[in-house]
Amino acid sequence: MARITALLSSALLAATASAHFEITIPGNQLGGDNTDSQSTGPCGGHTVADGAETVDFHVGGQPVAIFDGHSRSDWLIRGTLDTDASGGWEELYPIYQTRGEGRSCQPSVKAPEEWVGKSGILSVVGQAEDGTLYACSYVSFVEGTAETNDECRNGSSIVVEFVENAELTALLSNSTDSESESPSPSASAGAGSGDGGSAAASLTGGAAATFAITFAAAVGGAVLMM
Repeated sequence: MARITALLSSALLAATASAHFEITIPGNQLGGDNTDSQSTGPCGGHTVADGAETVDFHVGGQPVAIFDGHSRSDWLIRGTLDTDASGGWEELYPIYQTRGEGRSCQPSVKAPEEWVGKSGILSVVGQAEDGTLYACSYVSFVEGTAETNDECRNGSSIVVEFVENAELTALLSNSTDSESESPSPSASAGAGSGDGGSAAASLTGGAAATFAITFAAAVGGAVLMM
């Protein structure tokens, strides 16, 4: 029995140590699915390659979806026009926490209007039990709002809550005391199997205030096995 317990504990520790995340929307993650160095900031050990193509990021509202292998993570979504990702970070969405493994999506992440027509970096930083992890997408900031994406939905086990996290806030190079539109949560339930079901049930809205709003999205789920 002791041997079985030890083996199970070792397997659990190995699974925890190897748990990472991916930016599934808008995609174009630097390094692709190579997350071996994801603990290296600012972009998981990856940089923009010469001649790399961008993916559109709509400044008026862009879905950002994450597939996570942790049971609990705090998230910072930020952006910069510095394609070297060395600074100039702006918070694009309030820091929030997910509980439950699998898919989560914020359907309306916004960027400054003055970024339209420029290339830059979308960065997602996750903080979980095994430390801080980084991933980036190389994007072109375009005007308008992105079309509804059926893949922007939360797994059935996912719970989302706005939180304070001083360590993630410290990764921003500038902050503001100006007021911004408060995000408002919405939830929709739908039948389906696996990751199917209704469209996004998630948090929506603007910039940097902290809130304590909790909701569960009753939409099909998925578990990331790394």
